[in-house]
Amino acid sequence: MTGEVPTRTERPRFDVAVRDVVPRLREGPRRESRRRRVAWVAVAALLVLVPVAFNLNRQSSFTASVELYPVSAGPYTPIRDPAWYRRLLGDPDLRLQMRPLLARAGFPEYGDVSLHWNYPHTAMILSGTADTPDDARAFVRALGLQIAGATGRRLAGRVGIDLNHIAVALRARPIHRAVARRLVRQQRELLALLQRAPGRVVNARRVDRPRLTRWADRVADAMPGAFPPRPAIAWAAVSGLFVAAALWAIGLLLFPPGAPAALSLRGLLGGRAARPRAPPRPRPRAAAAADGHPVQPLPPPATRLPRWGRIAGAVVLAGVGLFVLWAGRGAIFLGDEWAFVVDRRGGGLDSYLQPQNEQLVLLPVVAFKALFATVGLDHYQPYRVAIALAHLGCVALVFTIARRRVGTLPAALLSAPILAFGPGWQAIMSPINLGFLGSVLGGLGAMLALDRGTRRGDRAACGLLGVSLASSGLGLCFALGAAVEVLWGRDRRERAWIVVAPLFVFAAWHLGFNLNHERAGPLQPDRAPEFAFRAASDAFTSLFGLPLGVETAGRGYHRALELLSFAAFVAVAAVLTRRLRRSARLTPRVAMLLTTLLSFWLLAGVARAYTHQWYAGRYVYPAGVLILVLLAELVRGVRLGRRAIALAAGLAILAAALNANWLVEGGDRRRADSEILAARLGAVELARWRILPTYGVDAERANSVLAKDYFAATDDLGSPAMSPDRLARASRTARASADSVLASADLRILRFRADPGRSPTRVRLTGSAARFAKRRNGCLSVRPPAGLQVSARLTLPVQGIVLRARRGNVVVRVRRYGSTYLPPTQVLTSRRRPQLILALPDLSSRPWIAKLQSSRPFRIC
Repeated sequence: MTGEVPTRTERPRFDVAVRDVVPRLREGPRRESRRRRVAWVAVAALLVLVPVAFNLNRQSSFTASVELYPVSAGPYTPIRDPAWYRRLLGDPDLRLQMRPLLARAGFPEYGDVSLHWNYPHTAMILSGTADTPDDARAFVRALGLQIAGATGRRLAGRVGIDLNHIAVALRARPIHRAVARRLVRQQRELLALLQRAPGRVVNARRVDRPRLTRWADRVADAMPGAFPPRPAIAWAAVSGLFVAAALWAIGLLLFPPGAPAALSLRGLLGGRAARPRAPPRPRPRAAAAADGHPVQPLPPPATRLPRWGRIAGAVVLAGVGLFVLWAGRGAIFLGDEWAFVVDRRGGGLDSYLQPQNEQLVLLPVVAFKALFATVGLDHYQPYRVAIALAHLGCVALVFTIARRRVGTLPAALLSAPILAFGPGWQAIMSPINLGFLGSVLGGLGAMLALDRGTRRGDRAACGLLGVSLASSGLGLCFALGAAVEVLWGRDRRERAWIVVAPLFVFAAWHLGFNLNHERAGPLQPDRAPEFAFRAASDAFTSLFGLPLGVETAGRGYHRALELLSFAAFVAVAAVLTRRLRRSARLTPRVAMLLTTLLSFWLLAGVARAYTHQWYAGRYVYPAGVLILVLLAELVRGVRLGRRAIALAAGLAILAAALNANWLVEGGDRRRADSEILAARLGAVELARWRILPTYGVDAERANSVLAKDYFAATDDLGSPAMSPDRLARASRTARASADSVLASADLRILRFRADPGRSPTRVRLTGSAARFAKRRNGCLSVRPPAGLQVSARLTLPVQGIVLRARRGNVVVRVRRYGSTYLPPTQVLTSRRRPQLILALPDLSSRPWIAKLQSSRPFRIC
């Protein structure tokens, strides 16, 4: 055999062993060239000077203002002294009401608050300073309302003093009849004023946001998320140094000094200077390596999983399923699931084909109807098992698709982040999302069927696309992607029916049932790009355990995490675009996956941008699955070294652990909402004969389900409500929520002009009022000392109590199952207007506990 023996050329592998980290960091700085050192110094200076200059150009604080208009209240003229209003800032109730806002916005004191008259002297200007414009506006708006409330409390105190003076004057002897008549008229006017207790200032309805006068503040305001306060200049400089040091260390590890051109950054990005010259193409039979041994072609990944692999996969999936069920324990029906319970119980074609949120949900309706017929509403666990099985099916399909591209071990590492995909906990734990997971199952199954390239595989792909379309609107995105793959090939005319047939059936359903359906919100195509960008960034970082949704919202690092995700997604998208343009990686399957992803994000943005829920789990889960499948397709045929596999295994295990932690937190959040809703449903059932049919059970957790619809569903299918025994052991929040439902149904307050005839009461008082209580004529009379507020606790009898106060008011608060009293019901009483407080009987024997607070004498009969 003559001619040159072709040598085998291997691709450089970008893997770093753990044992090489310390030597590279130790020897790298010594081997760096002067040009690299100058470049790193320039980068560090840029990362320090740019944030410092940017923050020096920003304002440290912002001032917002609101106009306060002093008004008269009855016989009292307006107060125009700003010092008097400033003294109200020390009011204990005002500071108590402002405490939650100050703790959130970071206002330690009221020293920056100013009160002064405007130039025409028609209104007082209340100004407050905060770190951000939104915080300043919220602070000033809330403080203005609290000042108005404080003036009302001061007015009530002033009216009480004047009423006391009038009472002393009326008891004086002798007194002229005209003077007595005038004093009685003033007394009635003051009593009427005391019942209203108006504020002595009126707030302007609008509070303008402080203007941003500096360009740096306008740039910070234009960025996504809330307006960030200006950090300390030293902190900005130190942060820049840390970032520069981290980039320098990463550069020493990935691109060490003296590396070949293929390991340079330009070579990684696919630049021309770093691309090695293509070697001569070896002959099929005469190819040999430099050592004389023949070069064997890389074998394709095995298509059949060995027995030990099947056993290990089954064990892992079973463990994940049990973990998902454990994390979501204690839940009941929530949100849109009640729409299925209320509207999908009956028969007929409409109950199957009516759209839900403008989407065809045929298969989820079939699943729910089957569960309604077998387990009803008494047991929620079978519904959760169904959604958990759908999730495990998605994981198995991702692993199968990836294994046929990259092999068993890399496929297992690639599937690890979505085993317990915490950022998508809404899709994993809520059975209403069977539609989304059904579409994902149908779409991934269609991909596997299309890979077969046979007539039977094409028929299976057509049916699976129909399953995806019949599950949710996500199926339309899979159909568009499949259309791109089919039309990409040469036999597109013979295979077009794979997509046309299910789309034709979907179009017929849309014309028949969804064409004139009323939408829940407006279509907003102009906001679709923003929605798509945010959702894509969140899906990308969520795979690494760094979600941007409710899991991290409100935390101190959320803003930095959001900006990091945006930057990382832009960088990955740029690298991916460059590699696809310069290589032959844009295969029909890659085009299909990109079409499915982009159409999903854009269509979701058009239809759901008004909800601002771009980080919701039902959008993160499908996108995360498709991103992993796309990654497996892009690295198809690439063989990784041991070090690279070890590094990938560490990242996969870390991402899986972080996502499992977010899944547990999502389960806790869902369990807390379920407990509150179950308590409210239990209270609704206890007061079934008292509650109004149009009473909304829970507008937030049960999607405005009315009491009559709830009773109709539970009469047919059973009830998930909390029993009275369980209600007594529920959490504090759940018991208080149940008390609010029972109070609206059972408590009645009736006013009488005269004292109704009643038998003597046998109530027993406890609390500070018990020392001043005396029984007279079968009633309890409480006379506290002047200026001392007392409280009395008692158990409401079946016949109720008649409450009558003298020259004052009594604040009544009640509780039943809860350990805390409900918000007070202020019962304004007088000597001539007794009031009956009655708790109507219901299905519970637990009594009501009432707490009465007053600084004036009152009587209980």
